[in-house]
Amino acid sequence: FTNIESIGSSFECIYGAYEFNILNTALFGSNYGTMNGEFKYNNIENVHLSSATESTDAGFKFNYNVLSFPSAGGVIGIELRPDAIIENCVINSKGSDAVDVLDGSSAVTGSTLDLNANGTNYAYGIFEVGTADITIDSLTGMPSQFEKVIIRPAVGRTITVTSFAASFVSANGQIVDNGIGSGFYDLVGDNGDYVVVSRRTVGGFNVYYLEQFIIPA
Repeated sequence: FTNIESIGSSFECIYGAYEFNILNTALFGSNYGTMNGEFKYNNIENVHLSSATESTDAGFKFNYNVLSFPSAGGVIGIELRPDAIIENCVINSKGSDAVDVLDGSSAVTGSTLDLNANGTNYAYGIFEVGTADITIDSLTGMPSQFEKVIIRPAVGRTITVTSFAASFVSANGQIVDNGIGSGFYDLVGDNGDYVVVSRRTVGGFNVYYLEQFIIPA
């Protein structure tokens, strides 16, 4: 608990560490008062970390944090899963380089990938899909406060994406291509392929625009 420079800070029970600080109008509130271990390098401005959460003592870290969300009515809330171990990450309104690993066997229903399959995901901006190859044509659960996120397959896995041209969009949550032509492509984990996802409104529907970064084999 060092180098404090704080305005209006309030938090409940962190045991060990919590270093370098500078919090501004932050409120770090756990439900039942136990976190236990780390929450280092801090520097948080106008951010309300809400319920980080009951009995967070199992593996709680949340290291090297930089959180600087724009103020909305004073604070913006972020929910961290009880098992969150988020290290060496930058989190802001543009996105996050914290990685959430999704089980492809359970995160996909039909052909819809649920980015919220592991629970509240508001600190996560990179979604790595493993365990099974998947085929998707729609998304759900994108962190609401991020402009963009990244989806990538784990090494040894493939994500097959079916996308729609703008003129064929017919429902919310569909994936719109960026002019690739075929509307069908593979992301290969062994090659380091990924897509950058952002929101758009097309034909009155809220859709996801995918920009591909595909490395030739």
